[in-house]
Amino acid sequence: MEIKKNIFFITGCSGIGFGCSMVKKLLSRDDCVVAATSRNKNKLIQDIGLNENDQFLPIEMNLADESNVKEAIEKCIKKFGRIDILVSNAAMGILGPLEETTDKDSRTLFDINFFGPLNLIRNSLPYLRNNQYLKNNNNNDNNNNNNNNNNNNNNNNNNNNNNNNNNNNNNNNNYNNNNNNNNNSKLNGPRIIIMDSICGYSSLFNGCSIYCSSKFALHAISETMSIELKPFNIHCCNIAPGYFQTNFLSSCLIPDNRIAEYKETHSFLDEIVKLNGSRFLGDLSKAVDVIIEISLSHSPPNHVLVGSDAFELFDLKFKKLTNDILINKEICSNTDKN
Repeated sequence: MEIKKNIFFITGCSGIGFGCSMVKKLLSRDDCVVAATSRNKNKLIQDIGLNENDQFLPIEMNLADESNVKEAIEKCIKKFGRIDILVSNAAMGILGPLEETTDKDSRTLFDINFFGPLNLIRNSLPYLRNNQYLKNNNNNDNNNNNNNNNNNNNNNNNNNNNNNNNNNNNNNNNYNNNNNNNNNSKLNGPRIIIMDSICGYSSLFNGCSIYCSSKFALHAISETMSIELKPFNIHCCNIAPGYFQTNFLSSCLIPDNRIAEYKETHSFLDEIVKLNGSRFLGDLSKAVDVIIEISLSHSPPNHVLVGSDAFELFDLKFKKLTNDILINKEICSNTDKN
């Protein structure tokens, strides 16, 4: 029997963070079911506070092992029949200058932050592309939209002045209807939600070069996939939170051999780890509410920032990027063939 609820597959769901909070909030609703993964299934069950049931499937998964990722996806398909919303959330961090970071540690981070999500997305796409349940919803939406357009055209022929008011009301009603439909698994297509970071837009963070580079790479993949997957009506949404208090900082890898010349960077990073996010402005619960709302929206955008600090940091990066590029525009753009 087909499940008429939104089916989530979420990685990185144990501990204090976006994944665990998202799972708990989704399971408190009556319109969602969740397959959640972690490297340790027992810890995942303990953190979520539930054993497997009709609404919840905990899965132990190693994101760096593609065959294991494929098995996890197949477990979700076997239990729930499909995936509607794929959330790539698992990540790790390294706090240290590039010169201190070994090749092994850098590759370990990229295995989790970049190649792991690629394993996840690559093996999920056949199921997302062939999600007949959401294809049927999209066909119904298109038929309704065509009917609405015909009605609007007829109204336009009757009275243009009244139409402007009616169209505004219709747009509001359509927006409300879309939100109501979302609550009943009426998504207009599957979606891939990539939990990125503001570090995927701005790498102006002392001692975080390797982590930022992995997030930039993920950001680039998200942009290109939004084009590649458009013919299949698969939405790709890159969500970049600012600073929120989670257990991320306490779990970051710190290089063993510190170089004395980087003492200012070390002091900065040590202070960040010591505070463990206690001075961050972001409210994790509020952020997760926003992320769920966007995940279930009719057409989620490709780029989403979450947190006031994320917008401030993006603005600083945008201004710096614009200034750096435009300062030499006159000579750098004069390179075309005559």
